[in-house]
Amino acid sequence: KLSLALSAGDLWAGGLETMVATMCWAVLYLLNYPDVQKKLHNELSERLGDRAFRMADRRELPYLRAFIDELQRIINVLPWNLPHSVSEEVVLCGRWRVPADTRVMPQVGAVHLDPELFPDPELFRPDRFLDSHGNYTAPVWLKPFGVGKRMCLGESLAKMEMFIILAALVQNFEFTTLYPNEAPSLRRNNGLANIPDRFECVIRLRPSEPILCKPNDA
Repeated sequence: KLSLALSAGDLWAGGLETMVATMCWAVLYLLNYPDVQKKLHNELSERLGDRAFRMADRRELPYLRAFIDELQRIINVLPWNLPHSVSEEVVLCGRWRVPADTRVMPQVGAVHLDPELFPDPELFRPDRFLDSHGNYTAPVWLKPFGVGKRMCLGESLAKMEMFIILAALVQNFEFTTLYPNEAPSLRRNNGLANIPDRFECVIRLRPSEPILCKPNDA
């Protein structure tokens, strides 16, 4: 039991910093893009009414899914992934020879900001993951949790946390800038994890009964 508890603790602690950073970035982008915040709140209000979000609701919330994907794409919380080793010699694009046992490290940040894969990659546009009818389209090249057999073990947990926390925040609160027309900087502090600069904002409880997510609702 102790070993199982410690292993579970490792999984939880391993994603703690990245999840906190991601939620800070989420609030920061809501402040910088109030129109996006309004779209998110409208979608949640129209689809869920006065009840809390459940994971089964994801398919009915295309804009929320697109927002989370675009957030992960542009912030690159972990731009470098765990190193891998090439099992046999390969030739890339007919030009570059990579000998066996070469250590390689996926640089997902370069992929997420590649203009050939994501036009205008520096712009924050959740709509890039919606089709002309407003339906969600899964991005093929979005890999925030890494690639291969050593990709993040906590991907499912992290996605569930992002959906539940973000939905609850937008349903219950409105985030506005401390001073009119002065949104906090989107500058980042680079390190093992990319985190935003400290910022201040105004958080107002929306004029309705709080919508709470109970453990058995998720």
